[in-house]
Amino acid sequence: MMYVQVVFPIASFTSFTYKVPLNLKSNIYIGCSVNAPFRKKIIIGYIISIHNRKSFKGTTHHIDSIYKGKTDISSELWKVIIWMSKYYLSPIGLCIKTALSSNIVKENNAHKNLYIEINHNHYQDFTDTLSKNQKKLITILLKNNQPVLASSYKNKISNLYYVVDTLERKKILSKLYFDKLDLKEEIKVNTSLKLSNAQNQIFQKILPHMILNKFHSFLIHGVPGSGKTEVYIKLALEAIANNKSVIVLIPEIILSTQMEDRFKKYFGNSVAIWHSKMASREKKHTLQKISSGEYKIIIGARSCIFSPVSNLGLIIVDEEQDSSYKQESPQPYYNARDVAIMRASFADCPVVLTSATPSLESYHNTLINKMTLLQLENKYYKSPLPKVEIINMINKVSENQIFSERLLDAIKETILKK
Repeated sequence: MMYVQVVFPIASFTSFTYKVPLNLKSNIYIGCSVNAPFRKKIIIGYIISIHNRKSFKGTTHHIDSIYKGKTDISSELWKVIIWMSKYYLSPIGLCIKTALSSNIVKENNAHKNLYIEINHNHYQDFTDTLSKNQKKLITILLKNNQPVLASSYKNKISNLYYVVDTLERKKILSKLYFDKLDLKEEIKVNTSLKLSNAQNQIFQKILPHMILNKFHSFLIHGVPGSGKTEVYIKLALEAIANNKSVIVLIPEIILSTQMEDRFKKYFGNSVAIWHSKMASREKKHTLQKISSGEYKIIIGARSCIFSPVSNLGLIIVDEEQDSSYKQESPQPYYNARDVAIMRASFADCPVVLTSATPSLESYHNTLINKMTLLQLENKYYKSPLPKVEIINMINKVSENQIFSERLLDAIKETILKK
């Protein structure tokens, strides 16, 4: 008889013993998600160990079935979860729940939308009379080079769907059903990026570790505007060229669009954004594209570190000192920067931390040779450093003045210059 220890996504350090039915033995492995009876319900649990004997003396139930959804944990991510549970003293079930929250998406929003497009060949040969509304819809379609969402014209054309069905029977237009997220404009990408000598020296120190699948952690310490981003974009280009995936952590969701635009210049539609505020439908779409390998670069806030990417070749932690990487509630209370370092170690790939003001922990790690310090001391573009003035405000405290006259004058001057 085969026995397994199963944990559930609850705040408990306890694992539970279950028997494995004969017909499921060949499908059982550590990290496998299963349906099991728990508190008079069948819920999803995760196998953490497999045994031929049981140590539990009470009644042992059978596993009901293997869970059919896509919640299996890769061996690399499983190691991260085990480390999180031990390091942060958090129940393994909650660590699994956190890591898989990006994978578990409700299906109820995954409906398709009706799109329509002109069938040019049949339209050109069509000679019968068309109604006013039919002509109006055709005029709209002729102006678009790609399928359009039918529902967006409900207020412009009366009896829209009747018109659509009629034109489809006449073979003038075609009906398509898909998610609007599948419609992406083709982006012209730039696959070349020229680095300065200082940037190239850093690039050349990191590159061998990525090519040889060797873990190493680097801290790029550079003044603002020194071109840290260009260095890791160049590294990401090399990773993609070698059919590897890249995770880029940013401290705030609000920065995701800015970073996405920057990466899309070089990687086009292979870039995905991931964060906790995404709608279920967007998450499902993104997961499908990650699984198919269409998305090679995943950019996002701290939960992005658990993205189910395969063949991970590089992890970037931008502004590594930022406190937003710390999960303060609910459990597990983790630092995504440290989880990134551990995931890179289990994936055998380099992890690159960047900052103009490194955290004390990371800087200390460079002093004890746990991490390699790489410095960019000059600006990427030849612009002068800003002038800084220190204003003595001590005499203004009694007057409850919080802005100096010098600052107010500078603000007025800036506004006048628009």
